[in-house]
Amino acid sequence: MKSINYYNNLGNKLQLSEDKNNIIKSIAVFEYALTKYPYSAILYANCSLSYRKMKQFNKSLIYAKNAAEITGYEFGYCRILENILKDIKIHNEKYTGDIKKDIEKIWKLCEKNGHIKDWRQRSSHMIKYLTAKPWWDKSFFEKETKLLEDNYDIIKKELEFLIKNDYFKTKDSENLTDEDKGWLKFRFFQKGKTFVENHKLCPNTSKIINQIKNATTNVYGQIQFSKLEPGTHIKEHCAYTNTRVRIHLGMIIPKNVKIRSGNIDNTWTEGKCIYLDDSFIHEVWHDGDQDRYIFMVDVWHPELNTIYKRYNSLNTDSEKDLYMKLLKTKTSNDIKIYKLSTKPDNKPKTGDVVKYHYRCIIPETGVEIDSSYKKNKPYEYKIDSFSVIKGINIVLKNINYGETITAIIPSELAYGETGIPGLIPKNTDLCFYINLLN
Repeated sequence: MKSINYYNNLGNKLQLSEDKNNIIKSIAVFEYALTKYPYSAILYANCSLSYRKMKQFNKSLIYAKNAAEITGYEFGYCRILENILKDIKIHNEKYTGDIKKDIEKIWKLCEKNGHIKDWRQRSSHMIKYLTAKPWWDKSFFEKETKLLEDNYDIIKKELEFLIKNDYFKTKDSENLTDEDKGWLKFRFFQKGKTFVENHKLCPNTSKIINQIKNATTNVYGQIQFSKLEPGTHIKEHCAYTNTRVRIHLGMIIPKNVKIRSGNIDNTWTEGKCIYLDDSFIHEVWHDGDQDRYIFMVDVWHPELNTIYKRYNSLNTDSEKDLYMKLLKTKTSNDIKIYKLSTKPDNKPKTGDVVKYHYRCIIPETGVEIDSSYKKNKPYEYKIDSFSVIKGINIVLKNINYGETITAIIPSELAYGETGIPGLIPKNTDLCFYINLLN
């Protein structure tokens, strides 16, 4: 009997051609395969996708439900079901249930089976151990809050300049508002990209932004002014990831505006911050008669409080490379952390005496605090003697003789809560550039 992979590959090839006749053939392949493998979630999911491409959404829904039930409503299959139900609504296909309530039921099953912490939190990229709550309080963001609220008048003055000269041009690109209007943005930073000309227009706001390293190093983050026109409704949506919290500084706030996250309503106050976890589904209404403006700053989730944790929360190598660039460390673009060598195994063992050159940098400042190169002499160390910090011992045991690497040592494996007075602040991650000599 042919394998599941055989039928999947055959069906997918037909499905990807986008030719209607081939998509119909792919359905036949998947349905035949399901007579042989009736408990294959991936076959049900692929068959669902083929019916979805044919715009037969109710049929697609049946196969997607089977896939979800087999997996115990895993996150990815719940997302498929939600999207099919939304397609049914968009295309006005006949449906006997309540689409909104049925979507909620799906996500509640996902939560019940332990795949997510809260059914209202639906980001695609989830770090499961992070605390999940739709709204946070000031105590987690004291430094950022003080900086933003103390400089409210300065920021507002430059916002008024932008309003007066009609600089709000960037529209909603996610079709979250009716007829793609009513929600406009003025961006300073987005997912690693700095909008240099916008910083020049608002030099004082730019200086404030550059003091918030918790935001300017956030690979998934944005920093921007947000304008919402009267009568606008931003539809229910959520962010891609749960690794950030979105700080809103109220700038110009008319009456009758509100934001709902996790079924909890909130609003803004001029000169004050609120703290939204936008991995929860949320939406916004503006029933007032004047434009609403806020200053939006995305920062790292409070529990991602070291470079090591932030780096390892990122989803792809390109995001990790970008993060290192944002930290402004003097390291190569292809940096890997604790990445084992592809060379034949030739690593030090317990008791081996090794020699290595190193440079030690504080990543957030780029300041070099120590270097064997400056001493013109490599450092000598006996593996597992622990006369160096624990992180260095770990790195040396995981690289080959003759190899040069860059590694981030988390504070708990470096100098921890004490640091080195006058040299290394407490709770500081360190960046080491190491050449293990032959």
